[in-house]
Amino acid sequence: MTLLVYHHEFFGNNWPVVGDRYAEFRKILGEVEKKVKLDVAEPVEESLLEKIHSRNFLEVQRKEWYYQAAKLSVGGSIKAAVKVWKNEINNALTLNVAAGHHAGKESAWGGTYLNIIGPLYLKLRDLGLRRMFYLDTDAHHGDGDREILSDFSEVVHVCFCSSNNYGAGKLCVNSNYLRDEEAYISRLRETLEKFRGFKPDIVIHFLGHDTHAWEYGSLGLSTEFFGTIASEVKDFAEEVCEGRYVIIHGGGADPKITSKVLQVVVDSLAES
Repeated sequence: MTLLVYHHEFFGNNWPVVGDRYAEFRKILGEVEKKVKLDVAEPVEESLLEKIHSRNFLEVQRKEWYYQAAKLSVGGSIKAAVKVWKNEINNALTLNVAAGHHAGKESAWGGTYLNIIGPLYLKLRDLGLRRMFYLDTDAHHGDGDREILSDFSEVVHVCFCSSNNYGAGKLCVNSNYLRDEEAYISRLRETLEKFRGFKPDIVIHFLGHDTHAWEYGSLGLSTEFFGTIASEVKDFAEEVCEGRYVIIHGGGADPKITSKVLQVVVDSLAES
């Protein structure tokens, strides 16, 4: 069973950078529900945010109009991850606004103003998680995630971005030249193979479609290719951690592209 976590607050607002990107997807939730189980996000506990972000940073964010939606995005991802960790469902996709990989301990930018992976990891660690594999295939470097995850040696962070570097389980893969889908998937497979021996307990994936041919971080990728990416990572998760796999929706703003990409991702996750 595949879980989709969302919240009605995510619809109908002009969110920073991504706008009302779920405008088209909300119209087909009834159809999507035939393939997956729907659940509603709940806000992350403030205590978890306080373990990741500085006090001054959170004081500033609490005054912003998008703060509650960002808390729902973090909380929704945690809710999905916990259900996957407890084997209540096989895998999950979470919708997301105003939170994500550019939020560090004391600063944030790019439409992501609370960190997701830090609180998520702490929650799962409290439930017995040992090792996490975190993949980011958004167009841009997850600088906030890298800063936060540098404190956690039990988390491998692989980021497909604009440079190549490696250190202590933290890898960047330069994807700017991977404008051919065959080259991209080949590099993804090669990268996943490197970490098969890490034997993570769960795979978390920040999947942006800003790399789509018509999006703001275009690598020329087709709509269908995002289903291929999800299928590859799903197969990896099935091999290394009994299929425990959670996708957090990353960058991408066009409502029509968003809807189509999420549909093919859902199909890949729900496929038996």
